Amino acid sequence: MWGVKKSWTIYFGVAAVLVGVFVSAAILVYMKTRMLSDEIRLAEERIYVAERKKQEFSSAERGLLEYQKEIAALNRVFVREDTFVSFVRALEDASRIAKVSFKAQNARVPLTDAEETSFAFRISGDFASIVRFFSLLDTTPYIGMVDQVFIRREDDKSKIIQVDATYLVFNYLK
Repeated sequence: MWGVKKSWTIYFGVAAVLVGVFVSAAILVYMKTRMLSDEIRLAEERIYVAERKKQEFSSAERGLLEYQKEIAALNRVFVREDTFVSFVRALEDASRIAKVSFKAQNARVPLTDAEETSFAFRISGDFASIVRFFSLLDTTPYIGMVDQVFIRREDDKSKIIQVDATYLVFNYLK
C-alpha cells in the first residue's frame, strides 16, 4: 500500500510542480504581454502625436506657400540697409515725374529700435510740381510721412519754390 501512496505522492508532486511551472509561465507571459501592450499603446500615442504634428506642419507649409507673394510684397515695402538705395531711387523717380529738382541731403539710420529713420532732402520747382511730388510720395511702396517742411522762394522775382523736408520712414528693418 505504501507503494501506491508513494506513487500518488510522486504523481501529485510532479503535477504540483507542473502546475506551478505552468502558472509561472502563464504569469510571465501575461506580464510580458502587458508590458508589450503598454509599449505598443505608448508607441501608438507617439505615432498619433507625430501624425498630428505632420498635419500641422503640412498645413503651415501650405499656408506659407499661399502667402509667399504677400510676404514678398511686404518684404519689398520695408526699407533695410541693403534696400535704402531703392528707397532713394523711388524719391528720385517721384521727383522726375513731378518735374522738380531733387537733392538728397542727409539720412539717419537708427542704431536702436527706439530711434527713427529719417531722410532729409531738398526739392525745388513751381508750386504745382511741388504738390505733385508730395502726392507721389503716397504712391511709393515705403510707408512714412513728411515730418518737417521748410518752404521758401528761390528769390523775390522767381516762381521757383525750394522745400527742405524730412521724411520719417516707419518700416525700417535692421
